[in-house]
Amino acid sequence: MRTVFPITVVGLACLLYLGTLRGGFVWDDVPLIAENPVLRNLGNLPRALASDFSGMADPSRRSGYYRPVTVLTYFLDYHIWRGRPSGFHLSNVLLHALCSLSVYLLSLKVLGSREAALTAGLLFAAHPVHTEAVAWISGRTDILSALFLLAALLTADRAYGLSLMLSALSMGAKESGTSAVLLAPLYRVLYVDQTVRRCIGYILVGAGFWGLRWASIGRIHLHPETLAPPLHLRIADVPLLWGKYVGKLLWPFQLNAEWEVAASGHLGFRHLVAWGVLGCTVYWFLRRWRKNPAFALGLGLLFLGLLPVSGIVPLYDRVAERFLYLPSAGFALVGAWGWTFVLHRRRTLAWTLLSGVLLVYSWGTVHRNRIWKDQETLFRTTVQDAPGSARAHYN
Repeated sequence: MRTVFPITVVGLACLLYLGTLRGGFVWDDVPLIAENPVLRNLGNLPRALASDFSGMADPSRRSGYYRPVTVLTYFLDYHIWRGRPSGFHLSNVLLHALCSLSVYLLSLKVLGSREAALTAGLLFAAHPVHTEAVAWISGRTDILSALFLLAALLTADRAYGLSLMLSALSMGAKESGTSAVLLAPLYRVLYVDQTVRRCIGYILVGAGFWGLRWASIGRIHLHPETLAPPLHLRIADVPLLWGKYVGKLLWPFQLNAEWEVAASGHLGFRHLVAWGVLGCTVYWFLRRWRKNPAFALGLGLLFLGLLPVSGIVPLYDRVAERFLYLPSAGFALVGAWGWTFVLHRRRTLAWTLLSGVLLVYSWGTVHRNRIWKDQETLFRTTVQDAPGSARAHYN
């Protein structure tokens, strides 16, 4: 089982996304890759690595994002596959398979059970909410960031320097990788040691990345259409957004490329309830985290992974399914942790439940992948799913 289980996880991750290899460039893929003249000459690589992510070719499209690691993979794919979209899609599929394997390996370390690790890896590999990140080439930012962050956790106990470097690569793939500043210390406190000295290294790496970003592209530029309510309302909405995200993980069958959650215009009773629930959860967590470190790490991956996209810092896309790529690793870990309780009592029932969930997840993933095959299919479906979306109608 030492090799069969990880091969099974990688195999399922690849199998479910094989159909995406027939897809083309859609949405942001077109200006970022297909029509980007900068990618056509490797001599442009140094300049691109120090440029705004969306403004490499056209400064008027500056997004304020700095993602040199992702840009490097675009250059490599463009020249290896001669600009063919199938090669870019293949890279996304292989990266997703590596992430699924990383979830398996991390779960094996913290749960100590190959069966539980298999469960976590398969749940992650098959979860339909990943289709936006995997089937859409531009969703690679989330896959790469998650891959390097998970690798940073896996190496935190035996290769501290390598873990720091992987954390930096996670941030360089997408800014949300900054959650490594909190997640890596959490892992060390739970499983390595409780000394603060080595945790400071991750904070310094985060500070170094943001310093490099500032030196390369300057201050953060918000898109003119970015919704930016007052700070107190953005903070008040955090647990409400987290609830919406958890709902997507629990019921990933109403997916939408233009998923929208309205911002609050004023404080209300629902904010009081949401923060009350969050406060009770934090209190329970602080009392029990030492007794259930795997559960604590799973919750950390879920909620600390969501923290950078919780709306405190305004984003052009206030919510998006691809933002759940890393947090879903925590969801899979918590799910596998709970599944072991059923396994120890009703073994047949546990495997039956897992098989049923995986069948439904797999069907949902394969079905949703078809939406991303070309521009016409994507936006025709998105207009139906989000009739109020101007972007869907415009495209």
